[in-house]
Amino acid sequence: MTLRLSHTSIVTLLIATLFVTACSSGAATPVQSDANSNAVAQPTSTPVQPTQMSPQELGDQIGAVYVEALEKVTQLVESKPPAAEVKSRVADLKEQYIQQLVALGKQREALSAADRSAATTRISLALERMSSASWYTTYSDAVQYYNGTDSELSEMLASFNIIGQYAQFELLKKQEPAEAERLGIK
Repeated sequence: MTLRLSHTSIVTLLIATLFVTACSSGAATPVQSDANSNAVAQPTSTPVQPTQMSPQELGDQIGAVYVEALEKVTQLVESKPPAAEVKSRVADLKEQYIQQLVALGKQREALSAADRSAATTRISLALERMSSASWYTTYSDAVQYYNGTDSELSEMLASFNIIGQYAQFELLKKQEPAEAERLGIK
């Protein structure tokens, strides 16, 4: 038996295939764990191309990644594991979120000054909502706890509170010029 498809059916099938392929390209990344730790969910958000987002949507995306980074690091330390067991995972998690935020920051940087300002307003809204979240108290408590046991880890944890600067290059260059240079931000 030979299957005959009309030109319209072939085009429809091709479009459906492209749609399914495009939708599946943003699949979640796997959970990583080691024998001595709890599983850590890896970030699943992927930056969308700037032509697909308004400045407000870009600001919302940056805010969402910012908040997600803080939530994930809080999950890592909420049970206050020994610093030696968690420090490298915190550093790895931070770098993963830095890379996401820098990619979003490049999109923000390509906007006009007015559109960058609109995006920044939306980032600020996300941060306002975050500060009243119940998990944020747990995060703050963890920073204080490790300040008494491992100041390096405490500082690393505290740096998550300003991780959004990686998407706001003017802040990053002013506040962390060595980091801006490391990431090739001029």
